[in-house]
Amino acid sequence: VIFTDGIPSDLRPFLWKFITQSNLKNLQSLYASNVKIESPHKAQIEKDIIRTSFIPKDKEEMLMNVCIAYSNYDSDLGYTQGLCFIVTPILLTLGSEEETFSLLVKLMRDYDLRSFYTQDMPGLMLKLYQFDKLLQEFSPKVHAHLGQCGIISNMFVSQWFLSFFGYRFPYEFVIRIFDIILLEGLEALLKFALAAVVKNEDKLLSLQFDELLEFLKGDLFNVYLQNQEEGEETLDDKRDKYNVTEFVYDAQGIKLMPISLNTITQEYLEISDLKKSFNPLDKEISRLKIINKNQCDELLKV
Repeated sequence: VIFTDGIPSDLRPFLWKFITQSNLKNLQSLYASNVKIESPHKAQIEKDIIRTSFIPKDKEEMLMNVCIAYSNYDSDLGYTQGLCFIVTPILLTLGSEEETFSLLVKLMRDYDLRSFYTQDMPGLMLKLYQFDKLLQEFSPKVHAHLGQCGIISNMFVSQWFLSFFGYRFPYEFVIRIFDIILLEGLEALLKFALAAVVKNEDKLLSLQFDELLEFLKGDLFNVYLQNQEEGEETLDDKRDKYNVTEFVYDAQGIKLMPISLNTITQEYLEISDLKKSFNPLDKEISRLKIINKNQCDELLKV
């Protein structure tokens, strides 16, 4: 309940470290050794820091240090664009470079966030496929409308997932999303994405391509404004006037059955294997057979 209603800010650092078991001396030692090494990704990190809206000026050097240390620690991955959006809420919550680095390593390794950023982004591609299938279940009208408008989930959902919604959503949303992700895992991203879309269903159905895509990328959270009639206010004025708890409850109301997620995952993996096929017609027939078989299996299990 404490996670759904909101963790008191003074408890959040302790709970985040406790849940992730990230307060490890060996990880903090790794930080000390890797932060001193010159990183070939420094220029890209500097560009990303400028684009990161939440980081205060006096914390930018700390953010730079954590990103440099991770790029050296995980040299195969290095630094990928957008990672600052993941690091910033951790840094602002924990306040320590060493502890931020440790929790980031845990996220990448134990939560498999790393698969969102490696070559071909297999983790992200799976989540996008799961989102598409689940959207068809939870909001078939929006799913059909997006298809008619020529909009695919990669055009907007990838931005949400790669930044934990930090690219355009207000910080008070992002920090609460982090709470649930650390508790439940990356599947929580699906619940937040579906909740935001379902909440805005009527609005989305009224928009066409350009307006629809722009709304999906950055305005879905406005439905949670507590004083929506005050249209003349700037977003800065509206800070802390969002009903973020309602958003979290909406997300927690999205029930994702493990059996369905497993079926979708298996379907995705089998379809991915078919990409090696050279005959497009054979590929499509095989894809449909897999979908049909998995749907039948799921019905039998239910």
